Amino acid sequence: MLALPFFLLAGLCLPLFPLSIAVNRVVQRQPTDAGDRLAEPGTKALVLVALPLAGVALLAVGRWLAGDS
Repeated sequence: MLALPFFLLAGLCLPLFPLSIAVNRVVQRQPTDAGDRLAEPGTKALVLVALPLAGVALLAVGRWLAGDS
């Protein structure tokens, strides 16, 4: 039961799960003003690489907490 929050958070980070629709929508937005750092290509690339890595790490922690090696 303790592993469930980690699995849900992983679903937000991994791009193939339906939970990540909102996260992907935020990443794909267009720049609204000059100070919008998330809309810059370098920041988008960093986020698109870091989010799946974080999702895999959360899955590993969830599996470890569930006792499934």
